[in-house]
Amino acid sequence: MRQWWTARSPSERRLLLAGGLVVFATLYYVLLVEPLLQARARQLTQLRAAQVLQVTLQDYAAQAAALRASSDSRRRFDGDVSLLSVVNTTAAQAGTRELTRRINPLGPRAVSLFIDDVPFTDLARWLTTLDSGHGVEVERAVLDATRPGLVDAQVTLRARGAD
Repeated sequence: MRQWWTARSPSERRLLLAGGLVVFATLYYVLLVEPLLQARARQLTQLRAAQVLQVTLQDYAAQAAALRASSDSRRRFDGDVSLLSVVNTTAAQAGTRELTRRINPLGPRAVSLFIDDVPFTDLARWLTTLDSGHGVEVERAVLDATRPGLVDAQVTLRARGAD
């Protein structure tokens, strides 16, 4: 190799050195610099996405805290009144009492109801009244549509504040 190099004229050697430097610089850029620049661009994109996600999650956390604070201030069940009495009275007022097939007490602070062919809007209005006006929340509800606008419902109600 040395013999081949010395056989070249000085202008050929300069030309070969310049070509070698160009090839080396090109390979250096293509194999090292460009991948690093692309990786940096990807990292910056991911960083921006993470910052947006952080802001969004902070907003959600604030909303959750506000909802938690508002739910803690909801009306609690009056322990001086029987849960069955409240359920029966409000069901009669809402027009769902005569459609109630069975009421099963689940202790002093919970009750399970089976209601047939109740208008969905009446059921929803009654359950909302129980929640907002009497401190009775829906723990579980299974609704099966029987006809348009009518449902069979299995509802478990619990006095708010019951442990």
